[in-house]
Amino acid sequence: YDLSSGPLHVTAPVPGTYISVSCFASNTDNFYAKNDRHVKTSFDFILVGPGTPQPEALGADIVRSPTTTGGIIFRYFVGDGTREEQIERFRNKIRLTNNPD
Repeated sequence: YDLSSGPLHVTAPVPGTYISVSCFASNTDNFYAKNDRHVKTSFDFILVGPGTPQPEALGADIVRSPTTTGGIIFRYFVGDGTREEQIERFRNKIRLTNNPD
């Protein structure tokens, strides 16, 4: 991610099997991690850079990154592979959009 242009709105649906989302600062420090046990139907958070004013959340969590750039990892459990196509459909619904207001 690159927050130099402002906050990033991140959404990802929960497929009914294990999923986790982790955010890492540019020095690889993990500063945010949640999995499907923490959310009901989808992940919904706004990633905000250091020194950026707090945006209106509109139901989303606010996650403050210690750096302007970094990485986001989504992990899915595919088990024996029989749910691979279903997981792929959910993966394609991940959205990262700038300027969430």
